[in-house]
Amino acid sequence: MIFYENKRAEELLKSGHVSHVCFDDVVILAKHFKRIGKNKSQVKKSLIDFYEKNNPDFNEVLAIKIINSAINTAQKFGMRFPIDVKITESEVRTIRSAGDYKTQKILFTMLVLAKYFKNNNTKLVENKIEDISDEEYDNNFYVNYKITDIVKIAKVNISKRERNNFAYEMQQKELIVGIGLKAYKICFVNDNSPIAIMVTDMNTLIDFYPWYCENCGKILERKAKRHSLCAECYGDKRRIVIKESVRKYRENSM
Repeated sequence: MIFYENKRAEELLKSGHVSHVCFDDVVILAKHFKRIGKNKSQVKKSLIDFYEKNNPDFNEVLAIKIINSAINTAQKFGMRFPIDVKITESEVRTIRSAGDYKTQKILFTMLVLAKYFKNNNTKLVENKIEDISDEEYDNNFYVNYKITDIVKIAKVNISKRERNNFAYEMQQKELIVGIGLKAYKICFVNDNSPIAIMVTDMNTLIDFYPWYCENCGKILERKAKRHSLCAECYGDKRRIVIKESVRKYRENSM
């Protein structure tokens, strides 16, 4: 998944390393050449020149369909540049109440993706008069990826059954709505709440979701290996456990 297309274009042009004609990369290069002022025929020539120079196995006849399709896509969509994603306190509260930490990470990832692509829409609209009848779409947020891809970005290891259970439970709670096999509508977006988390790097987006103490809710710098408690709550728990152990020992010794 390529979030920063401008950076990807720079990497491709700088390294020249292309082992095959990847459609996503061809689209990004086509967008780049179009952005610097080249017309369709010039974009096509630049793409062919690039691959002939950097890929000894390049065959223009075999690749021409991909190239033409990429050029057409570049006429409809502009280059995607980095933007920050704001997650609000209300949204974090909803995520934290949704389930265990794995569930929270997946839901957080879905929300960030939906906000990023909605607020970083690159579709080019020519000669269009803004129509307020499109307000329903403007107020909705979607993530157009399969749950398996979302789970990978969330860095969560769960089974197929757990993935299906997640989708079912989140829809029962009306937090998401499944659309087909690989799209979801996010139903708990609330931008009218103070900002809680600012995601500044989409490539590591899940690292922005912190660990929380499961008892008091305090943010943890890092999670302990055997528990999800802050130092204070863990100390209190240990004291209670020790006190109970001493009580039982005394009762058994009498």
